Amino acid sequence: MSERNLNGLDNGKVRIVSVCSATGIVDGWRNTRADGGAVIDIATGRVLAEGLSMPHSPRLYRGAIWVLNSGSSRLLRIDPATGKAERVAFCPGFLRGLSFAGDYVLMTLSLPKSGRPQGLELGANLEERKAEPWCGLVIVDLRHGGIVEWVRFGPEIPQLFDCAILTDVRCTTALTPGSAEVQDAMTMEEG
Repeated sequence: MSERNLNGLDNGKVRIVSVCSATGIVDGWRNTRADGGAVIDIATGRVLAEGLSMPHSPRLYRGAIWVLNSGSSRLLRIDPATGKAERVAFCPGFLRGLSFAGDYVLMTLSLPKSGRPQGLELGANLEERKAEPWCGLVIVDLRHGGIVEWVRFGPEIPQLFDCAILTDVRCTTALTPGSAEVQDAMTMEEG
């Protein structure tokens, strides 16, 4: 896995972070979740973008900062010099997890924890599109912002928090911890 897929790293060092709110009060972010978020360059202390709604998974890719503006369910591209944020894509759910490959990005969608999200742009965006939120994975083409592939999960999987694109891997398999298959996949060497 390339380090560009990890949150806020640049050449192996932490560079950018996202915050839901600038408040120092326990649970204070809940009062400003619609527009209290920011992306910060921690090397300089400079706020790169603010007025965001529950920003998540900041990444450096192709000279820009990418962040999921989860409360509006939009992928944003931020110019690090000016802080100007450009809307790239809308997806119907809370966005978390971001992984790039060429002209494509893989993102996760999660269901809101309490039905339809109230007081957030995501709720208005869903209503405008006559859509319901869902949990799954989407692949977006960065050249035009359209969803090109997707997988939707049923109600038994309401939340996803991250994703990764594995390159140079053959015959990948997902195994459930504690299953017989996982036991068969493990080998132990003596000594």
